[in-house]
Amino acid sequence: MGLFFRNYDTPGKGVSKNEPKKRGFFRFFELYFRSFWKLISAQFWYILLCLPVVTCGLGEVGLAYISRMAAVDKHTFVTSDFFDAIKKNWKRALPLGIINLLITLVFAANLYIIIYSTIFASQTARAVMLAVTLFLFVLFSFARFYQNMLMITFDFKLGTIIKNSFLFATLGIKHNLIIGGTLLLCYFAAYWALSINITIALPIVIILGVFLFPSFRSFLIQFNVFPEIKKYIIDPYYNEHPDDDIEKRRELGLIEDEDNQDTVFEDTHDSNEV
Repeated sequence: MGLFFRNYDTPGKGVSKNEPKKRGFFRFFELYFRSFWKLISAQFWYILLCLPVVTCGLGEVGLAYISRMAAVDKHTFVTSDFFDAIKKNWKRALPLGIINLLITLVFAANLYIIIYSTIFASQTARAVMLAVTLFLFVLFSFARFYQNMLMITFDFKLGTIIKNSFLFATLGIKHNLIIGGTLLLCYFAAYWALSINITIALPIVIILGVFLFPSFRSFLIQFNVFPEIKKYIIDPYYNEHPDDDIEKRRELGLIEDEDNQDTVFEDTHDSNEV
């Protein structure tokens, strides 16, 4: 049995191997705008599923799947593929979303206590606790970047997803900083606009934050984390098993199509660890 074995059966035009591709920043925006309306459409379902809050994990996994397919320039049927991803992964996505929500609330409460409480005997102790809490929160945030990609790509158990995501929080530091830095710029831009003229900026920030930012954030994450997962999980496996899953690897764009035909990305799963 190879590394990949579950397939979403999503057809698409793919990209010819002879077609020159942009790289980095330019490739990101080329793919983002190419799939812009699909991402916005998927975001509609994401918002609806996140309204109860406790079901955010389901919305995130559906949006992550559409975003990943966009990041590798493959076709999707937004609604059917969105809910198909949820159907295949809900037993892990739902509890993971609740776990992440609870951890986030704990961090928020911790920060509130550190900043506003009088329990600390000195400013030094307060500063140390604040630094430790912020460091752990950043580590947690970096780990979250990888959780949905690991879930929709491999048949990992929930514990393995969490474990591997924290490994990638340090292994993928370059792309983690790119994602984190970009998101911080977005948050700072919103804060700056609100500080200048809150009356004008507030409705704009709300509209962008609700109807544009979630899909942009998801695409940004999936675009950057796939190279790290390919480097540390996919490539090592196939270095040891070069004859496994030839067709599926070709469909993933991991090897060249010998017949010079277009390739199709298909979703697959496994239970190996990093």
